[in-house]
Amino acid sequence: MVVLMMLTKGSAAVLFPIVALGALAQNKTKTLFFVVLMMIVATVGNQFLMPKNIVFAVTVRATLGLLAFFMALQNAGQKTSKFVTPLLGILFYLIWEAAISAQGWSPVVSYLKLILFGAIYFAFYNVANKAATSKGINAYEMRAMVLSIAVFIIGGSAVLVFFPGIGMMNSSDFTDPSRAMLGVSLFKGMMMHSQSLGPIVAGLATLFFADLVFSIKRWDRLYLAILLIAPYIVFKTSSRTAMGSLLGGIGVTTWLLVRAQGIGQRWKGKIINAMTFAVMTFLCFALLMSSVRQKINTFLFKFRQAEASETISFEELTITRQGLVDAAMYNFKKKPLIGNGFQVSEEMLIDKRDDISTYISAPIEKGVWITAVLEEGGAVGFLLFSGFLTVAFSMFVKRRAYISAAILFVMALSNMGEFTFFSLSYTGGLLWLVEFCAVVMDAQRETKQPAVIYYV
Repeated sequence: MVVLMMLTKGSAAVLFPIVALGALAQNKTKTLFFVVLMMIVATVGNQFLMPKNIVFAVTVRATLGLLAFFMALQNAGQKTSKFVTPLLGILFYLIWEAAISAQGWSPVVSYLKLILFGAIYFAFYNVANKAATSKGINAYEMRAMVLSIAVFIIGGSAVLVFFPGIGMMNSSDFTDPSRAMLGVSLFKGMMMHSQSLGPIVAGLATLFFADLVFSIKRWDRLYLAILLIAPYIVFKTSSRTAMGSLLGGIGVTTWLLVRAQGIGQRWKGKIINAMTFAVMTFLCFALLMSSVRQKINTFLFKFRQAEASETISFEELTITRQGLVDAAMYNFKKKPLIGNGFQVSEEMLIDKRDDISTYISAPIEKGVWITAVLEEGGAVGFLLFSGFLTVAFSMFVKRRAYISAAILFVMALSNMGEFTFFSLSYTGGLLWLVEFCAVVMDAQRETKQPAVIYYV
């Protein structure tokens, strides 16, 4: 597919609806799920390897919209997996946003983005539910599909380290030209941006660590390779949020393992011992080698070199997002109860748009999800959305959907640096898809069969 997209500048995406709708008509759940995975990876993929044109953009959105529509009809009255239902809680927030966006900064933009988000999200939901309840797909096949995507992104990015002309960002990739002028060159690997690659790798690594811990329950070479390469790839992106998300995901998975029932104490002990060894080894290197401390400091400072002995304050860590936070809080105070509308900014009050594509793709940048949700949905919207995250996480844990709980936690962490929860044509789309993959893997583990793994 990458080769076809390179040859056609993205127009090969017309194959997606043919295969997807054909799989839906023939009830081929495996093919359908994998096509959806491919579409989202291609959407966020490196522009050199996966170029996107207007044909690609329209085709992918239309395909996901059609899948959402036809699968809603197909699934009406059918069984719904208890592992998928916690993700329906987002409906309350979407309904609230639909109600208040009429008085927001740009109602047309808000409603078009709500429609686009709803279509893609519920396409994911319906496909995941079908995979979770279908007898035509098993844990081994599901795992093989997700592993192939992980190897493509993480393994492919590792290869692109040696091809900086493709794997590194250039001046056209920066939304802020001043960063390009600093001479900063960040690693984007198989994705279109370093800020996209980092959180996605963090999500995938957490997914496979949790799957290893709760499903495989033995040391596996391919999983270990992914988990060893992932921190290096995240480090190359210079994304501090992604590194924090990765560490947080590994940490919450370990916490869930400690409190989980039905898992042998011997296996728990092996994981805890391995984690302790990894942490102690890292601390020893950091304490004894000044070169390691210097690299850590340079990573934390991100846009300048730092000395090994130099310390970093909280203000320096958050400075790149402080302006966005301050602007969001300023706008929140204007309408503290109901907010200013879904996925819009104040500049859109004066923007002039020529066609529908400029409305749907209207870009926004909002850093921390907490202040962004307050700005867009007010206090009520914040309670609804934070309530959704809290309740969904608790329900996942209660239903032993530990992989799903860990990925939802990673998403909440990664959105503390860049608000992508509702950007389904960007990083958020692939992270949500990783979440739905986790749901299916949990459902397969708990309701279908013991986990097994095959690979050649």
